[in-house]
Amino acid sequence: MTANKPSVRRVTLKRSEFMFRVKTLLALLVFCHVFEAGSAVAARGQVQYSCPNLKDEKKTSIEPLAQGYDGWFFRSNDLKMDFSISPKTAHYFARLASALEDRGIDMILVPLLSRALMAPGTIDHEDSWQENYDPELAQESYAEMIESLRAKNVKVVDLLALMKTYESEDSYLYNFKRDIHWKPEGARIIAEITAEELKKLPHYADFPKVETVLEKREEVGRSGTITEELQKMCDDPIEAESFVPYKAERVTAQNADALFGGEEGDKVPVAMTGTSFSAVDDFNFLPFLEKYSKAEIVNFSIPGGGMFTSLISYLSSPFFHENIPPALIWETQSVYDLNKSVEYAFRQAIPAVSGPCTGDDIMEATTLDITDDKENYTLLENIEKLKVGGDNYYLHFYIENFGFKQFTLEMEYDDQDGEWFPIDRSDRYNNKGHYYIELSEKISGNLSKVIMKDTPNIRTRLDVQLCRKAKKAENAVKEADTAQPSPRKETP
Repeated sequence: MTANKPSVRRVTLKRSEFMFRVKTLLALLVFCHVFEAGSAVAARGQVQYSCPNLKDEKKTSIEPLAQGYDGWFFRSNDLKMDFSISPKTAHYFARLASALEDRGIDMILVPLLSRALMAPGTIDHEDSWQENYDPELAQESYAEMIESLRAKNVKVVDLLALMKTYESEDSYLYNFKRDIHWKPEGARIIAEITAEELKKLPHYADFPKVETVLEKREEVGRSGTITEELQKMCDDPIEAESFVPYKAERVTAQNADALFGGEEGDKVPVAMTGTSFSAVDDFNFLPFLEKYSKAEIVNFSIPGGGMFTSLISYLSSPFFHENIPPALIWETQSVYDLNKSVEYAFRQAIPAVSGPCTGDDIMEATTLDITDDKENYTLLENIEKLKVGGDNYYLHFYIENFGFKQFTLEMEYDDQDGEWFPIDRSDRYNNKGHYYIELSEKISGNLSKVIMKDTPNIRTRLDVQLCRKAKKAENAVKEADTAQPSPRKETP
C-alpha cells in the first residue's frame, strides 16, 4: 500500500519576476542594517543642541566651547593632544619627590585623563575645533609623559589602561557631558587603580587602616559653570545632568590621639592634595580611595585651586611639619600646562618640605614691621659674605597678617645677576602665613640683597629667615659609605 504524499504545488517564476523579488529582499536587508546602525548613531553620533553663539567670544563669559556628539561640550584644553613635559619640569617633579622622600614621605602623582580621552567617541570631527583631534596621538603623548616621570623615579599612576574600559557602552557614565568633572563612577574606577599603587609602597602595611562602606543615595542633578553658560548660548533648553552620589561611612578608624600625635604619633594618615575632583564630596573620590586601599586618608584638596594651590598650602602649613604623613597622593589634571611657569610653584613647594630652619642652618634672620604707607622694604642686605646661592638655600617668611599675600621679591647677587619672584596667593589658598622661596639654581653668584616690593596696603609683622637646607642623616651616611655625592641629588 502506498503512503499518501503531501501535494506539492510547483510555482514557476519568470526571470524578471525572480530578479525583482531578489532585489526587494536585498533592499529590505540593507534597510534593516542601516536602520539598526542609524539607531546607534542617533545614540552617539549626532549634535544634540542648537547653539549658534557657542564660539562667539563677545557673548561668552568663559572660554569658547565646542559641541561634540550626544550632548557633550568641550573646552580647548579638553582637546589637548600634547602632554609632553620638558626636562626642566621632569627635573622639578623629581626634586619634589626626593625632598619628600628625605622626610620619609612617598609621593604618588595621579594625572587625570582629559575628558576627550575619557570619551573619544563623542568627538565631532566635522567641527572645525575638533576635526584634528586624534585620540591615538593623545594617548601616545600621555604615555610619554608617564614614562618621562618614571624615568626620574617619580611614582605616577598610569590611567591609560582605562581606555579599554571606555570602549564599553557604559563608559560614558564616568564623566559629566556638560561639566569638567568626573561622576562618582569615574572617581571609583580611578580610585581603584590609585589604591593598587598605594599598596605597592614598601611601608603600606604600617599605614593606619580603616574600613569604609559606601551606599548609593538618591539621584541628583548637577549644573556647573558650563551648563549655566550654555543656557545663555543655546536655543534649546540645557538640562542639569543627573548622577547618583554615595553616602560614605568609616566603620572603623584610628582614635584621634593615634592620628595626630598621641601614643602612636608616628602613625599619621596618608595625605591627599588635589583639585575639585578630589575636594567635592559628591564625587566620592576620597571614600572610594579609602575603600579600595584600606588606608586612612586626610584630604587637603582645594576646589578651583589649579595644580599647585592645595599642595603649597599643605606643605607650607605648620600642620604638615607637626604630622608628617607616610605618603602623599597628589591628584592633578593632565590638561594643565605642566611646562608653563611651574618653576615658581616648585620653588615654593620644594623648600616648604624642609620647613623653618633652626640652629646652624639659619644663615641670617631679621624681624621688621610693615606699614601701610610704604611699598618697598629691604629685608636683607650686604650678605654676599655668607656665600649663599643655588637651590640648597631658601627664604622663609612668616607674615603675621594672613591678608598680606601679594608681593614681589627682588633678589640681587654679587655678580650683578638677579631675578624677580612674584608671590600672589589667591583667596583659595589655606594661608597660614608661611612662605618659602628657593634660590635660583640658574644663578651662580652669591645672594647680596633681598627687597620686598609692591606690598599691599596692610600692616603686619614680618619674620625673615635665610636658610640652608638641612643635610639628611640618611644621605650623609650614603655619601660617607660611597665617598660620592648622593645618587638622589640632581645636578641642574
